[in-house]
Amino acid sequence: MKQKYNVWLFMLSIFFIQICFFMDSLHMNQKPSTIPFIIAILLLFAFSQLYLLITQTLEDVKTQVELSALEQQNKLKTQYAKELSDHQEKTRQQQQELSRKLQPFQELLSQEKYEDAKQYLQEITQQFQAERFHPYCHDNLLNAILEAKRSTAQKHHIKVNYEILLTEKCTIPPADVSSIFFNLLDNGIEGCLCSGNPEPFLTFSAYTDKNYLVIKMRNSKNPNQEFSHTTTKEDFSSHGLGLSIIEEICQRYDGVYEWKDQGDEFVSAVLLRLDCYE
Repeated sequence: MKQKYNVWLFMLSIFFIQICFFMDSLHMNQKPSTIPFIIAILLLFAFSQLYLLITQTLEDVKTQVELSALEQQNKLKTQYAKELSDHQEKTRQQQQELSRKLQPFQELLSQEKYEDAKQYLQEITQQFQAERFHPYCHDNLLNAILEAKRSTAQKHHIKVNYEILLTEKCTIPPADVSSIFFNLLDNGIEGCLCSGNPEPFLTFSAYTDKNYLVIKMRNSKNPNQEFSHTTTKEDFSSHGLGLSIIEEICQRYDGVYEWKDQGDEFVSAVLLRLDCYE
């Protein structure tokens, strides 16, 4: 409302300035009048309204960007919670399935069929080791994100390889690390889906090197699409904001980031200082 008010004042002052110029042109051969003074006052007023208008517009844009970032962060938190809940539910189902499979084993023991029981136990143990969830690190949220993204990638026949070597003494809050994991993996999967490669791949590693947390990712990419800090998704603004979130986190922890387009591959690298808040 205030912005519209300033627009009307600015337009009105321009209108009166034009009238004053017209009146001044009619009195050019007469004695000096006060019209030039009035024009100067109106110009000052117009410029002041223009300054206020630009300032308010910039404030509105800043507010919209902050609200968009906050909305995106809330969406990410909701997705984090869902993926963690899905992981817990999957673990519960696996436990129930294992309990069900142990019942025949107990029956064989009660019937003193020890050889059959031994063979059956070996079979379900091998099956359990193949199917059970293997934690990638000590943080449950990171485990949930990594497992959820692996599952999503495998549904699209994307070969995934993780190398996670994180220590429990990491000084960076888990929320920031998980935000980087989530956005990088999301970008990597999207790149694979658009790559046109019949055998798309994604490798993701995270480890500590001296005073830095190093996160790297390499994924398939469409060689005909050059990296431009955007995406082919319809929701390109949110996707681009994901990269901006990573870059903002890097600056906060005195880190660096690099996005490297290598034609049919894309390489992402993020380094964060571990001793920023010690």
